[in-house]
Amino acid sequence: MNGKFPMMIVENKIFKQDWRSRKRIHIFQYLFLKWTIALLIGISTGLVGFLNNLAVENIAGYKLFLTGNLMLKDKYYQAFAAFAGLNMILAFVLRHCAHSLPLRPLGLAYLR
Repeated sequence: MNGKFPMMIVENKIFKQDWRSRKRIHIFQYLFLKWTIALLIGISTGLVGFLNNLAVENIAGYKLFLTGNLMLKDKYYQAFAAFAGLNMILAFVLRHCAHSLPLRPLGLAYLR
């Protein structure tokens, strides 16, 4: 590494020595917990994505139902106003939800 990161080399040697001193059951427990946590993160990410998709589809379905019924009653301007109004309300709500999130991931705050 040409002396760029000497601490990483020392920490790596310490980690490898600690890893060699462990018993097989501790290594198995570590690997099992690591993959279990990875599985839980994957399942939770998939669940959040599924619920987001379900919410978006329900909102889109409601807008289509509302505007379709208004257009069948020959109320085209009201259908357009309802469609545009629902889109503006949705954008306003999502903007305020996104504004409450942190500006950067929490892990990057510790690099400074």
